[in-house]
Amino acid sequence: RDIRIGGEYVKYLMWHDWCNFLRGNLIADNGPVPANIEQLFPVWNDPSTWNLAALSPISREFRTSFGPCNIRSPRDIFAVWFQDDWHPTSRLTLNVGVRYDVETDTFANEIGVEPFLPANRPLDTDNIVPRLGFAYSLNDRTVIRGGAGKYYAWLINQVAHPIRFANTQRVLSALYDGRPDFAVNPWNGPLPRAEDLEQAFCNVNFRPGCIRRALGQTIAPPNAENPYSYQASIGVQRQIGDTMGVTVDYSYNGTRKDRVQNYNINLSFNPATGLNYPFTDINSRPYPEWAAVPMDIFEGWGNYHGLETSFTKRLSNRWQAAATYSLSWYRDGDPQPWSGVMNPVPFPLLDPLGESYGLAITDQRHRAVFNGIWQMGYGFQLSGLYFFGSGQRFGTRYGGDALNTGGIGNPNDPALGNPSISARARPASAGGGATPRNAILGDPIHRVDMRLQKRFELVGRTTIDGLFEVFNLFNHANYGSYTGQESSPQYGQPSFNPNVAYQPRMAQLGFRLAF
Repeated sequence: RDIRIGGEYVKYLMWHDWCNFLRGNLIADNGPVPANIEQLFPVWNDPSTWNLAALSPISREFRTSFGPCNIRSPRDIFAVWFQDDWHPTSRLTLNVGVRYDVETDTFANEIGVEPFLPANRPLDTDNIVPRLGFAYSLNDRTVIRGGAGKYYAWLINQVAHPIRFANTQRVLSALYDGRPDFAVNPWNGPLPRAEDLEQAFCNVNFRPGCIRRALGQTIAPPNAENPYSYQASIGVQRQIGDTMGVTVDYSYNGTRKDRVQNYNINLSFNPATGLNYPFTDINSRPYPEWAAVPMDIFEGWGNYHGLETSFTKRLSNRWQAAATYSLSWYRDGDPQPWSGVMNPVPFPLLDPLGESYGLAITDQRHRAVFNGIWQMGYGFQLSGLYFFGSGQRFGTRYGGDALNTGGIGNPNDPALGNPSISARARPASAGGGATPRNAILGDPIHRVDMRLQKRFELVGRTTIDGLFEVFNLFNHANYGSYTGQESSPQYGQPSFNPNVAYQPRMAQLGFRLAF
């Protein structure tokens, strides 16, 4: 038996400098871009030449904030674990373990944002996770392995610091009111003074003409807890001859309590239509004295199923090679929105507002990689890699806020950059309904990289290697991003992605000295 006990402590120090709309933020996506946009902004870095007023008809909201930019979000992270590797027979090994994790200040628990988030909330302290694995030798060349366990995710400070900002900054939000000068005069007069702002907010002093405060960043809900996943795999490994081996594995990863961002919980819904009441209808808001209240909902989930295979040949007869292939499906789900704190809408909602589940962003059906090395003799070595990936999925949206939700919502799509929950909704002029969820399927990726290396012997054990490398040898056009806005003329077309994996053919020379 091999028993192991361990632990760790991490002191996480973080300072934030986030000015968060201090210069103002005009959101002008409520219609097509003006055809003369270049004439409206003739000199991009000289605001005195801009004609912002022309953007008023397509404006949706203007936000600005007051307050300091600097906050600190320290965290203490603890973990302990126990593992027992047990050999009940000469052919069977069992791995049994348990781990416990706890963190302080993950959700800025000591700070409240009334009336949505009470202060001094209890820590998430029940993160006990079991692990189980085994390995069984059928014979000297074949092994069956498997395992399962529960794993907690480590959340970044992006969850805690918006709660701190909500206590130090104040955000004003003005919705488009039809005025032709809205884009340059969103407040229809002077901006309130910072020293008078608190008493001017409706949630502090509700009176005619008061200002409805918005939260500048999404805050965590009272029931937030660390996301986790259930992971399991089982497979077989077989040795072939003296230098080759193959493996075949099935793997599963089921994520739970995922953080789904930016739902506007200050929105109510109509059971007769399955849609929301317009956010501009202030009396229908759960909190009429407030503007938009973005809150995360830790109820997202996902499921990955994959068949993963590999072949490996160790170096012999002057060559080695390896190949992998995976066949997989990845689906994820968005929860029912809330109307008020921890109050899921109790009736079905139309797409794209309600609960949904389907193929996820980054889902990729096939993926194959081959690499090899050939010792050519005379100090020459040739190596290469071929990568193939079938098309990945990308999200879609129409653009704007056709359902008038307040302009925030679920951005569960890294390709879109924080669209609102209604961003997929089409306006009546486009036929209504919604764009299909994650409907863009990218082109397959093909990439060949090659390296030619020559070794020169110098003095004693000193050598120098000359290298010539070519990436994307056949200059295949690979794309990692696509235009997901259906109202754009470039909808579904590739867009620029700076990642090196999608670049055209490149070559480089180098050397390596060993002594």
